[in-house]
Amino acid sequence: MDLDLACVSSFLILVDERHFGRASARLHLSPSALSKRLQRLEHQLGTGLVERGPSGMLALTPAGSRFAREAGPLLTHAAAVRHAATEASAPFRVRLGFPGVIGEHITRSELAELGALMRHLVAGVALNCRGVPFHSLTDAVLVGAVDVILTASPVQHSGIDSSPLVTVDRSGIVPARHDWANASVQVEEFVQEPMVYDSSLPAGWMAQWYLGDVRPAQEARLVDIRADDSSAVLASVAGGAGFAAFPSPFAGHLDPRLAAVQLVGVPPITFFAGSRHGDHREPVTALIHALRTFFTRAAGQPQSLRLPAAAG
Repeated sequence: MDLDLACVSSFLILVDERHFGRASARLHLSPSALSKRLQRLEHQLGTGLVERGPSGMLALTPAGSRFAREAGPLLTHAAAVRHAATEASAPFRVRLGFPGVIGEHITRSELAELGALMRHLVAGVALNCRGVPFHSLTDAVLVGAVDVILTASPVQHSGIDSSPLVTVDRSGIVPARHDWANASVQVEEFVQEPMVYDSSLPAGWMAQWYLGDVRPAQEARLVDIRADDSSAVLASVAGGAGFAAFPSPFAGHLDPRLAAVQLVGVPPITFFAGSRHGDHREPVTALIHALRTFFTRAAGQPQSLRLPAAAG
């Protein structure tokens, strides 16, 4: 039986959302395109997987429930097979993804430093970096496009393990011409202003930008934008659409059109490294540990560079 893994991955997103409209938005597909993927998968399996209601909500059939439990490990195994096929030419290559433009928030020299930290742990390992759109952060790991994804909240998927890296302070981001530029403001005052977000993306990815942990989204003045990555969010702030929050260690690399605001009383945020569940290959473990060391040092908290004993 031949399975289209893109259809399998889309099915898992549909299972997560339990709604065709939300799943379509998350996948950046039309509902009809998602329906065609589902129909193709059901044809390949020879059985129905979901029962769709008139409002777009869905329920899984017994076969759909069983397949959903097995599909995550299936994608993990497929990614491992893909890696095995390429290991002969690049046996120690590990890929890091993050939601931004390469060299913008983390400079190329800092990425080179990260690669050196990783090679200190595993000799000969090569680091590749790529930007990943917000809507693909989960799928990029599941299908093997990247080995590790850097996020500012844990990935909510059973096929991905999220490892905490470091907890850092947050700053507000405003246009450089604003009166609050480079000033100190109470966070309760800052969140009264319009804040940018993308309603088509999972709430977990966007709450960090509009300080959803400070006050509920329903009480916020949210300005809906379209943002594939952090660069698009910051461009919207620079254009005057609204404000946003941003990890303080990255504030030194802001576009000249933007300025940081010291937020008094804002809780810190934790960075995570997401990797495929059960992927304990030494280069992947080394990258996660190198990320932890890199960000801990950037936050002014020195840490020795040494792999945990369990990683061997």
